[in-house]
Amino acid sequence: AIKWLRIAADKGDGTAKRNLAILNAEGFGTAQEQADAVAVLLGLAQGGDAQAQLVVGQFYLKGSGVRQDYSEALKWLRKAADHGEAAAQYSLGTMYLKGIGAARDFTLATKWLRSAAEQANDDAALALARLHASGKASPGDDGEAAKWLRKAADRGDDIAETKLGEFYYVGRGVPKSDQDALAWFTKAAEQGNASAQYSLAVLNDQGYVVRDDRPDGAAFLRQVREVNLVSVSPISNAGADAHAFTLTNPTEAIKWYRKAVDQGDAAAMIALGNMYRDGRGAKADNAEAMRLYWLAAAQPASTSASHSTVALAEFSIGIMYQKGLGVPKDEGQAGLWYCRSAKSTARFTGLARKPGGGVESAALLQLAATIPKVDDPICGRVQK
Repeated sequence: AIKWLRIAADKGDGTAKRNLAILNAEGFGTAQEQADAVAVLLGLAQGGDAQAQLVVGQFYLKGSGVRQDYSEALKWLRKAADHGEAAAQYSLGTMYLKGIGAARDFTLATKWLRSAAEQANDDAALALARLHASGKASPGDDGEAAKWLRKAADRGDDIAETKLGEFYYVGRGVPKSDQDALAWFTKAAEQGNASAQYSLAVLNDQGYVVRDDRPDGAAFLRQVREVNLVSVSPISNAGADAHAFTLTNPTEAIKWYRKAVDQGDAAAMIALGNMYRDGRGAKADNAEAMRLYWLAAAQPASTSASHSTVALAEFSIGIMYQKGLGVPKDEGQAGLWYCRSAKSTARFTGLARKPGGGVESAALLQLAATIPKVDDPICGRVQK
């Protein structure tokens, strides 16, 4: 391809000249060709070539082939954005959103992200949706956030599909609908999105609501009743809607938890471990449950959410040791893991505050103190 671009460029083809320069500048040519390419692109950009302006702006933004200079990046990206380049509009919107090269300006960020999103730039649509959801574009405008998520989701963006599923699940900017949440999670999960796979598993595990007064709901209920693999129960709470039914499918839950586990999702490891421990959707297998808890506890914890997940995994291991499930009963090991869970919890919540899963640091430390003495490099000495 480079050979033919070079031939066309030598014959004066401007598009070939620009594309060859871009390839050379990105490292496909020799060191001298790379240096020459940057000069060529600068010349084209100065002459009003929008794509060259975009590339030069990105070079200055990343410090690729030139000294990093956010002011120059902003200048060239704005020129390209004014010419309608969606990628430049997205980059420019992101710079204003984060305050790179200019003061943070949510109004300008919204303007440029919307311009790019209207040209089907899915990254821009997602960023715009987050901006609206945060209230920084239009305070409290979840409906606008859902609108832009829907546009990206309709084009098959798995991240947008996942976020839109979350919006439907809690009724944020759209009517609350487990059925619609399930549909969007399924689309994203089938594309390999681990977060969607986990959410889809949770719905099948804990139950989701389907209505028989929706045409798609009635058809779905008929289908699942025919195959008899899904538990279908009318909602029985006081004042329940006669058209709403709760469905669970432990087998499907295990399938999607497993897929998320294969991608390193620690929360899925714990949830799948719980299913094997309780014998839901599969034969009870405490050894497999313990293996999954250990796997989750070994995941790197770099955020508050992951510290919470690790703490819950460590707590689960403590329970298994205390009860002798999947491992020999060992109160010393139980104390060690309870204490480790408390330490993990304290890293992001402080003592006596709840992380995910309802585990409390103070309670864990108290529980650990009821176990016979144990020495551990992380917890020190814990004894009764």
